[in-house]
Amino acid sequence: MKELQSAKVKPLPQIKTHVLPSLEKFTQIVRENDYQYVPVQAEFITDSETPVTVFAKLAEGKGRFLLESVERGEQVGRYSFIGWDPLVTLKASGGTSQIITSEATTIVTEQDPLAVLKTVMDSLKVAPTTRLEKFFGGAVGYIGYDYVRQIEKIPCLNPVAIDMPDLCWIVPRYLTSFDHVSHKITIVVLVKVDPNRLISDCYQDALNDLETIVGRFNDHFDLQPLSDFQEAGRPEQHFSLSKSEYMEKVERIKEYINAGDAFQVVLSQRIEQSFQGDPLLFYRLLRTINPSPYLFYLDFGDFQLAGSSPEVMVRKEEQGVTLKPIAGTRPRGASPVEDEILRQELIHDEKERAEHTMLVDLGRNDLGRVCKFGSVAVTDLMNIENYSHVMHIVSTIRGELMPGLSGVDLLRAVFPAGTLSGAPKVRAMEIIEEMEPIERGFYGGTVGYLGFNGNLDTCITIRTVLFKDRRAICQVGAGIVADSVPETEYQETMNKAGALLTALAKVGGPTC
Repeated sequence: MKELQSAKVKPLPQIKTHVLPSLEKFTQIVRENDYQYVPVQAEFITDSETPVTVFAKLAEGKGRFLLESVERGEQVGRYSFIGWDPLVTLKASGGTSQIITSEATTIVTEQDPLAVLKTVMDSLKVAPTTRLEKFFGGAVGYIGYDYVRQIEKIPCLNPVAIDMPDLCWIVPRYLTSFDHVSHKITIVVLVKVDPNRLISDCYQDALNDLETIVGRFNDHFDLQPLSDFQEAGRPEQHFSLSKSEYMEKVERIKEYINAGDAFQVVLSQRIEQSFQGDPLLFYRLLRTINPSPYLFYLDFGDFQLAGSSPEVMVRKEEQGVTLKPIAGTRPRGASPVEDEILRQELIHDEKERAEHTMLVDLGRNDLGRVCKFGSVAVTDLMNIENYSHVMHIVSTIRGELMPGLSGVDLLRAVFPAGTLSGAPKVRAMEIIEEMEPIERGFYGGTVGYLGFNGNLDTCITIRTVLFKDRRAICQVGAGIVADSVPETEYQETMNKAGALLTALAKVGGPTC
């Protein structure tokens, strides 16, 4: 990199911002290290924006995302993240991965796609920052359930009903962090270190980008009020299993359980309909109807994923890891009194408690494969958490990751979640393959981020809709155990679909 000369760097106009690092510090970072990218960020205070308005103003093109959170479905999480303009996109199907940049597409075969993701992340060599400790940039995306065949020898018996990659992750050039406590917005630009250019010119490029982005906050942008949308009747829906077929498969799974093949198997069904509306509008409505700990909108151009998942897949901050298995469901009551009756019914239901305990044990075993011996512990057992349409039994399991292992190793160890497959996990997945008529695709996989700082935060892909080719597709399941009642299990799947189908009915378009 050429040395700093007498070039002048222009400050950011318009909104009062604080830019880090300074040119002098940026120069020091470049000279003293071998980084390929250095984050430059602008911070400012605003109380007039929401994550949705910021996303609408800033995030352009395909390869963009919005990540939000409402903790326990009641309290807004501290941070939201918005990213766009991918430096790298990783797509994989089967054992073939595509690494896509603005310069080339590289094909990698006969290698685990998650290993490819780790290689991509390591190769970017991004300088750290202490200003955004949780997430200042990295990879954001999803892994579909059927990726499991890269981990376990699960037979492939069913047709692929959706043409989409098994996994897709993007590394954005631009990231906006939205702090709901301090009302601070931080915009991060990843600056490429070019040895053939002046350091000051590279820094000025970042300031130019930040000036453009900050300027967009002054744009007038009207979002259509959600109150404009009223349900005008449900469109025709297509189910992968009829009610009678679902109930018959519940009985067949119970035969496997009674024969000793498994303790629990999660049986799901897919619901599909035409969709002529705006997927982002659906997401806006869903986040109000069904606020959840993991709210996400991923736009890959030719398809979108919008979800409100209540359940952590796995989380890693430094070396600390967390699982929060959810198993046990009741619908919400029509009043606080009815809510409490249903809550007591759920927490004292021996079937639900046994199922939950089994899945907590499965989660402990999964973490035990990659955590320090003796560090795995259940820190909260069988709490009831309320969401808009249902209530769940939730537990928390924590551990400390073994030295030398990464977030990718952790994700591979727990994938897929036992709460979406069953126990024992491999045999349950074999039974799922036999019972469900199509591949699961995105459902039962994971959505989240893997940060440059090594942090990982992922949810299970449930309460999620895929938008592709003017179709809206969701999938819902129930955990089948020895004393399951087929009618009850079927109704549980429909309860879980309630918020999704309500939102689709309101924004699906006049011809949906």
